[in-house]
Amino acid sequence: MGDGAGAVGSLYAYNGSTWIPSTGWREGNSGTYVDIARLMTKNILGLQVAVVRRFEGTTIQGHNFKDRLTFDGFKWIQLRGTYNANRDEYNGEWFAIAKNTALADITANPVDSSDLTGGDILDFNGGYVNASNGVLGGMVLNDGNNSLGPFSETASGGKITGSALVTGITTMEGGLDHQGFLIEEITDVTHSSGSTYNIQDTEYMIFNTWSGGNGTATINLPSAADNEGRLLRFKSDGTISANTAINVVPQSGESVDGNGEFAFDRDYDGVMLLAHNDEWFIIQRKAK
Repeated sequence: MGDGAGAVGSLYAYNGSTWIPSTGWREGNSGTYVDIARLMTKNILGLQVAVVRRFEGTTIQGHNFKDRLTFDGFKWIQLRGTYNANRDEYNGEWFAIAKNTALADITANPVDSSDLTGGDILDFNGGYVNASNGVLGGMVLNDGNNSLGPFSETASGGKITGSALVTGITTMEGGLDHQGFLIEEITDVTHSSGSTYNIQDTEYMIFNTWSGGNGTATINLPSAADNEGRLLRFKSDGTISANTAINVVPQSGESVDGNGEFAFDRDYDGVMLLAHNDEWFIIQRKAK
């Protein structure tokens, strides 16, 4: 479906004397005209963005099933129900008709599908790349095309050049051939007697130091059951000792190498933990 003469499924509007190809549409009697595909997409997404309000119960009214009901500031449409004619009651389910198109506005220009050839896919800027060779996530690269930001090509497929920020969990299948340096983000945690620290979802390298008098602090591990295969590394400086110790404690019902806690109580100590089969295991230990 589209606008303009000859477009497949094109829409026509009556101008008062004849039918002409549509060039723009809008909702209501004001606002900017846009093509029909953009307007439809905006409205469909607007229905998804808005909070879904559902009412299930009984209404005392002899309305037709197809009628909209207005209450609580919304117009409601009935999707199912039973009617008791003797009591003029409907027992059923209604949903509020609501949308938020402000959060679903479509601003990018549509891509002409005639520009695409077999096997091509779209990128985020409306351009396209060929889909017959290397694959990088949802982006597909083929020899001979231009680079897409930090994504470029080699004879064997795609690669990343320059800097690329990846957020969230990234899943890789197959081997990882790493060349160059690797930088890990470090979480610095300063402990004191009686203090507690909870490991966060994005943390990997925890560097521990102590402040104040002697005592014991606690680091709470996340659930091993919810973090299968996760690695955590801990390192201490010269302030950690038997008198300024940290107990690394798993969640209730879990253990660290079969124990209820792990004592991190030596200076310049280091340990790596692995979450597996609902438990934490020490897979590497370093002591001065």
